[in-house]
Amino acid sequence: GFNAAISACEKGLAWEQSLSFLASMRLAWVTQDPISFNSALSACEQIANWELAQVLLGQMRAARLASDVVSCTTSMAACAQGLQWALAFCLLGHMPLQKLQIARLS
Repeated sequence: GFNAAISACEKGLAWEQSLSFLASMRLAWVTQDPISFNSALSACEQIANWELAQVLLGQMRAARLASDVVSCTTSMAACAQGLQWALAFCLLGHMPLQKLQIARLS
């Protein structure tokens, strides 16, 4: 399905294709879920595209999908790789508000 395709693209560093599959889900009336977004977020992390990671988090909220620990830590990692430390710490600070356990980043 779409989630497998997004994940395969993320692992193959084909981040543009992973985002294309994510968008195609909406067009095909296939329900996006946190797994869909997390795979796309991981692709953003791999290329240090913190701006796009933030857009995806916003799309998750717009779709009324709750971000999980993977969503937040992956987005924080993209911010850190893009040297956006203030934004990474802001995301970290919001995790307890979302009742997410802060995972140990390694």
